[in-house]
Amino acid sequence: MTSPPTQPAQADRGRIGQSPHFPLQAAEPPQGASQATLASRGSGLRRRVHALLETPHEQGLLGRLVAGGLVVLIVANVAAFVLETVQPIRRAAPAFFLWFEVVSVIIFSAEYLLRLWSCTASPRYPSPIKGRLRFAVTPMALIDLAAILPFYLPFVIADLRVLRAIRMLRLLRLTKLGRYSLAVQTIGRVLVAKRAELAVILGGILVVLLFASSLVYLPSTKHNRKSSPASRPRCGGE
Repeated sequence: MTSPPTQPAQADRGRIGQSPHFPLQAAEPPQGASQATLASRGSGLRRRVHALLETPHEQGLLGRLVAGGLVVLIVANVAAFVLETVQPIRRAAPAFFLWFEVVSVIIFSAEYLLRLWSCTASPRYPSPIKGRLRFAVTPMALIDLAAILPFYLPFVIADLRVLRAIRMLRLLRLTKLGRYSLAVQTIGRVLVAKRAELAVILGGILVVLLFASSLVYLPSTKHNRKSSPASRPRCGGE
C-alpha cells in the first residue's frame, strides 16, 4: 500500500496565508521607528509651546487667550503689590494676598520652565544644554527668574531686611508686559536700531545738565560765603 504524495511546503504556506484559521501576522515596526515617532511628537509639541509663548499673537485664538491671561495676571500682581502696602487693606484680607501670590508664582514658574524647556525649538538655542544655558542668561529670562525669586528666597534667607528689599523685585513682573504688547515690542526694536543716535542724544543731555548745574552752583557758593559768620566783620566786643 502506497502513501499519498505529500504536498510541497510552499503550497502549505500559501494555504496558511489564505485560510482564515491561519492568518499571517503583521510585521511589528522596529523599536527605532517608534522612538523616532515619539521624538518627532515631542519636538512638535515643543515647537507649539515655544510659538504660543514667544509669538502668541500669531497663534490664533489660543495664543490670544494665553497672552491676554498673562497680561491680566501681571497687571493684577502689580495692583496687589500696591494695595498690600496699605496697612488697613492688608490687615483686612491677609489670606487673599497670600493665596493670590501663591497662585501667581505657580503660573509664572510654569511659564518660566516651559520657556526653558521649549527654547531649543528656536534656531538660536538648538543645543539641549548649552542652548538652554544661553537662553537662561538672556535679559527677559533673567527678568522672569527675578520675578519669581522673591517667593522662594525666604526659604533660604532669614534676614528680614534683605527679604524686604528682594520683595521689591516683584515689580519686575510689570516688565513682562513687553512680551505680549506689539506696541512695546515695536518701541524696543526702534530703540535697538537707533541706539547710536540715542547714545549721542543722552550724551548731549548730560553735558547740558552739567553746564546748567554749574551755573546754578557757582552763584550759590558766592552767596553762602558772603552770608556765612566767618565772612562777617567781628565787633570789638566779640
